[in-house]
Amino acid sequence: MSKKLTWLFIILISFASCNKDDEIARLYPIQPTDFSRTTITCGGYLEIISGNPEIISCGAYYTLDSIATTSDLFVESDSIVQSGAFKCVLTNLIPDTIYYIWPYYQTKERIYSYNSYIMKVRTEYALGNSGPAGGLIINLSPDGLSGIEITPEDLTPASWGCSGIDIPNANSSLLGYAMSNTNEILSLCSETNNAASICANYSLNGFDDWYLPTTAELIKAFYTIAQNGQGNFSGYTNYWASSQYSATGAWIVNMYNGTLGWTGKSQTFPHVRAVRYF
Repeated sequence: MSKKLTWLFIILISFASCNKDDEIARLYPIQPTDFSRTTITCGGYLEIISGNPEIISCGAYYTLDSIATTSDLFVESDSIVQSGAFKCVLTNLIPDTIYYIWPYYQTKERIYSYNSYIMKVRTEYALGNSGPAGGLIINLSPDGLSGIEITPEDLTPASWGCSGIDIPNANSSLLGYAMSNTNEILSLCSETNNAASICANYSLNGFDDWYLPTTAELIKAFYTIAQNGQGNFSGYTNYWASSQYSATGAWIVNMYNGTLGWTGKSQTFPHVRAVRYF
């Protein structure tokens, strides 16, 4: 997975006055697993080394400078762990901005954040991370501000539809042509609940501008996320492209090995994913 992520490790002194004898647990940062222009998913790992302390909260502090204090903004994890990993999501962040993040845990007596490290993360889109609608980013422009995202899960199984009907303007296989291919299919194919219409009627987090991807977009998804184990693609399964092969066939892409093939439009074994542009 390609991630423009910069790490800066700085030993962080405890916010409360303490020494090594006060240490009841070791706290380690967890590398941010997902970040965009306004969100960062981060967390920590808590290892109890003394006694049986009651942890009442855990989460992360974040700031725009490297001087860490407990007056900085913080977010609590959704789950309180007594030992092990925890995760939290920073939201409403400033795009294209460096944030300094470090985990903490809290007992009834105090907040602990020593023996950990400050993480330096820039809010920006990255391949394989979440896009604006919550899909997975498979392509980015050179400036990183626009791109293509694909749905994180399969949609309803369907045929390509309209076998025997030539749709001449739905032949493009290139990046960026899912919308024109899909619109052409919808305008000339009266069948309902085919792959193109399922994509066009799909909505995720309030975004409803989704289209059946071209072959190039599916292949891009394979090399960007599927071969890295991302995206919850189904084993050896083929996926429909909006690119027509002939009046009776359409292109498919295998998400296990990235190979290209074609099959009859009336087949229902290929799975369906949708893409959108941002």
